Amino acid sequence: REVDRFSALLDESGFETANLPLIKTVAVSDFSEFDRKIADINNYDGIFLTSPAAASVFLERLGEKSFGGKIYILGERIRRLFEKS
Repeated sequence: REVDRFSALLDESGFETANLPLIKTVAVSDFSEFDRKIADINNYDGIFLTSPAAASVFLERLGEKSFGGKIYILGERIRRLFEKS
């Protein structure tokens, strides 16, 4: 993973950082269960999205369907994805 802003700030302050890719995102081959959840999306009060990969899949599968609940996001990259959609 590339050095992010937080790591750069730590480096500039004299700390030694190591960015290690500890999680690998792998696409699923069958979205049927997820699509069932999307079909019933308005039965949920809110959704938490914690990664850009998850947010991208969510937005793609949601399509033109509207969601009346709250969407909680973690991070600037996810916010930018929602601004583009």
